[in-house]
Amino acid sequence: MNLLLACAVCFGDAGPQQTQAQNAGIFVLLGVTGVVLGGFVAMSFCFWRRARRYQAAQEIISQIPEGLPDIG
Repeated sequence: MNLLLACAVCFGDAGPQQTQAQNAGIFVLLGVTGVVLGGFVAMSFCFWRRARRYQAAQEIISQIPEGLPDIG
């Protein structure tokens, strides 16, 4: 009959191992979520940096006169 009652987290008892395990699980899931979101931020930053470098390269290339000099 005790299985039908609320878990130790709902009771608010921080002593049993079940409550500690559930808290650890919550922190692990929060950590995984943070790592995934951090990966998205890092990927966006890399794309932004790459776009900036590409734009700078395009500006340099646009300043080169057209055609190659005649060698020889």
